[in-house]
Amino acid sequence: MIQKKNMQRDSGIGISGRLVVKVCDVKTGRVLRVHRGKNQITYDGLIGVISLLAQDTLPTPSDLQIAYLAVGTNNTPATQGDVSLGNQVFKIPLSSANRQQVGATQQLVVTAQLGNSDANGYDICEAGLLCGNNTMFSRLTFAPEHKTAAFILQFGWTLTLKAL
Repeated sequence: MIQKKNMQRDSGIGISGRLVVKVCDVKTGRVLRVHRGKNQITYDGLIGVISLLAQDTLPTPSDLQIAYLAVGTNNTPATQGDVSLGNQVFKIPLSSANRQQVGATQQLVVTAQLGNSDANGYDICEAGLLCGNNTMFSRLTFAPEHKTAAFILQFGWTLTLKAL
């Protein structure tokens, strides 16, 4: 008689993120350009996830909540070791209205807008999600956009958890 071995396979959790940046004309609302990219989840971001699972007293859950979308002007490619943007020039506070949890797809969708009076005169080419304690969760770079009052930048960042 042949016995079947218990064939369990190791499992894990994968975290990935994608960002879509729309450059929109202020007067018409027309989308002028779109930037898309995969983000880099940082080591500090992963440590934050572990801290939430451990439920230690420090940091608190609000310290680890995705609380800001920051933009900057450094186009050095993102790495897991990044602890900040290369050159942050503006930080957008996020509220619960900016964060939508989509349980069926294990996603968190973060939206934000850099308005027509925000960060003008800068060549915006990097973005990052920051936790409440200003820990860098994720970062990516994209082609520079010279920010002026003539357009806004709309950010749509999707973070996905999946079983591996």
